[in-house]
Amino acid sequence: MNTKTPSSVLILALTLIMIMPEAPPILALAQTTAMVSINPCFSVGDPGSIFQVEVDISGVPSLVAYDLSFEFNPVSLNATAVDFDASTVVAGTSHFNVATIVDNSIGQVRYAVTLLGGNVVDASGTVTALKLTLQVVGTQDSPISIAAQIVQLVNGVPTTVSNVIVSSCRFVVPPTILIVPPNSDVRPGQRLRRISKAQDHVDLLGYIQLAPNSTRPGFGGVVFDIVGPNGEVQVFSSIAFMFPGNSTTVTASFSYPLDSSSIGTYNYSVLAVRCVTTTACIQGTKAYMSLDGPFFKVKA
Repeated sequence: MNTKTPSSVLILALTLIMIMPEAPPILALAQTTAMVSINPCFSVGDPGSIFQVEVDISGVPSLVAYDLSFEFNPVSLNATAVDFDASTVVAGTSHFNVATIVDNSIGQVRYAVTLLGGNVVDASGTVTALKLTLQVVGTQDSPISIAAQIVQLVNGVPTTVSNVIVSSCRFVVPPTILIVPPNSDVRPGQRLRRISKAQDHVDLLGYIQLAPNSTRPGFGGVVFDIVGPNGEVQVFSSIAFMFPGNSTTVTASFSYPLDSSSIGTYNYSVLAVRCVTTTACIQGTKAYMSLDGPFFKVKA
């Protein structure tokens, strides 16, 4: 997005800058390209769950003011907590909050702030400008977007950044991943492992399906919850892409030390992993035991 004219909020901010010592009363255009991004860009969750995102600014060596409007679908999401200046880039500086708005009725969080007294912060690298906690309140996807105005000091002059590139992100309702019989298994020939033969791992198999009534493709996997001689551990499987109604097998490898501490019986179950990308996932809460035998053994 290109922004060549400051918003009314930033005009007020610039007025505050210019009446402070060391700030000249001139407004010019800058050649800097600022980046405004949402991290993480893809979010996923079920109704009632919460997640955190932050808005980052980069590419601005002498940041002096910004006006950010974080926008979302209020049918899907609500902002439950916002960190405007407690731990963001302006924390600990002399600054004035021009606008701190949270309006869940329209799906907007707005923050406009200016530093005072000719002070600046270095945002040439990535800095955090806003932090939000969002709660999922519906079962619809939601675009997440940013409108941004950025001001920097150039040779002591408060200057609007003419080119501001913003990221367009999204909250996505995760797919329904079904655990299907036999739910999980140990790779054939590996239910009994021996340390004396240098067998230091077990390959595990999980069986999943993307629900037939799904309206779009999705990603899925499983978590193997393993309880053995050394306690409980969770191992994530590979992530598979599926079309509605498709079934597939996902795999994981569980490794253990080749010593006496590993000897014993290991019991395991699987939980579904529901993903909108290969990395944006949530874990199910219902555990399924293997119908082919939910255990394997390690002997000397």
